[in-house]
Amino acid sequence: MSSEQKQTLIVGGGVIGAFCAWYLSQSGRRVTVVDKGSFGAGCSHGNCGYVSPSHVLPLPGPGQLMYGLKGLIAKNGPLKIRPGLSPAMWSWLLKFGSRCNRKDQMQAGAARNAILKSSRSLYQSFIEAEDLEVEWKTSGLLFVFQDEANFEHFAATDKLLRDNFGAVSYTHLTLPTNREV
Repeated sequence: MSSEQKQTLIVGGGVIGAFCAWYLSQSGRRVTVVDKGSFGAGCSHGNCGYVSPSHVLPLPGPGQLMYGLKGLIAKNGPLKIRPGLSPAMWSWLLKFGSRCNRKDQMQAGAARNAILKSSRSLYQSFIEAEDLEVEWKTSGLLFVFQDEANFEHFAATDKLLRDNFGAVSYTHLTLPTNREV
């Protein structure tokens, strides 16, 4: 290595940090990656490098405030907030609430869509170029709904994704209910 070689420090040893390190090293830089824990053990371990074009919409969206408030009071709701006077928490909640509208959701969705499409392409290219044996699959997901209302909500979201982001549509299967097998 030449003493003239540029050095780069990357903070975070997840999938993003690892890919940044790889691409930078391919461009001739000397790269050091630091992480507070084990390499790849944080969020990247939890989502396993998951890239899904159907997950383009951000969490803040129309109706999300009411859903969140209902979740706060539900016994087994998905949202729990410790009561307190933390200005940072209330500031964050107010900012989140202000983004729970269709315009902001679609704007963020457009940005996320570009990142997801690019990431999917880069993953595929990387896996092929490095001849990696990994469990990379592009076969889709299975969504199961317990009631018609949740399925109808999904159907509306699916239409929005197809119409605005070119997402591939789902296949609807209706399974028998209340039958002994």
